[in-house]
Amino acid sequence: MDLSPWSRLSLSLPIPSQMPWLSQLGQLPFPTCLHLPRPPGSQVPTPKSGQANETNEESLRLEIQELKQKRDTLDQEISQLMAEGYVVSELEDHISLLHEYNDIKDVGQMLMGKLARIRGVTTKELYPEFDLDMND
Repeated sequence: MDLSPWSRLSLSLPIPSQMPWLSQLGQLPFPTCLHLPRPPGSQVPTPKSGQANETNEESLRLEIQELKQKRDTLDQEISQLMAEGYVVSELEDHISLLHEYNDIKDVGQMLMGKLARIRGVTTKELYPEFDLDMND
């Protein structure tokens, strides 16, 4: 999925064939079409026939079916976890504690880096001094 600002830009402008009254206005004092620059490497999808539309619809149907299957699988996994005694609030608490642990570990890594720089050594060389495992 493209999340660039260009993908969120949507303009809906009428085309002249949808405005029979346009020919009655004569020359308009403003441009009747708008051209926006496209980001480099982007392509405008242009179906060349009705078959392209059918293919696109079919791929969308397939994607929807896959998403429904994924949702069903996740629902089954959630049901299984709940049957095993897991509680959502406990899982949320556990996740919160993991975030706190990671924040503390990040601060420790930063301090080890500063100490290593002061001593002129690598952080790897400091690990044994503080009884730390390189895999932590």
